[in-house]
Amino acid sequence: MKKKRKLVIFLVGLFVIFATSNWWIFRYRRVVSSFSGHLRNERYEETNAMLVAPSEIKSQSDGSLRIVDDAGTETIVPKASLPFMSGGGQASESHSFSMTALQNRPRPGWVKDPVTIYFRYDSGKLRISSVDAWN
Repeated sequence: MKKKRKLVIFLVGLFVIFATSNWWIFRYRRVVSSFSGHLRNERYEETNAMLVAPSEIKSQSDGSLRIVDDAGTETIVPKASLPFMSGGGQASESHSFSMTALQNRPRPGWVKDPVTIYFRYDSGKLRISSVDAWN
């Protein structure tokens, strides 16, 4: 009976270690996926809650978007340029992934004045490392 109990305790402990490490390893992917979905679907309050200050994304009364990066640099993205889509920039040491405002266009083609936001993952939250605005 004692052997059975020890085996059960061992298996439960092994499961806890496996579940915790699995959660930790795939945390980055979950955070990026969730954040990208919020930004793409224009849920800016949820998006902003996932950022570390001073990084900020706020909707303005005219429908435009105010973006503040880690350095405090402010960029305004006009409503006509939204929504943002994943990708559009190369990952580097200074950032983990990027999203680009591609305009809500009925067909693919050239995008006038794209805006790309570069993000860095920081312990379960994100920081805006920089913003490229071509306007």
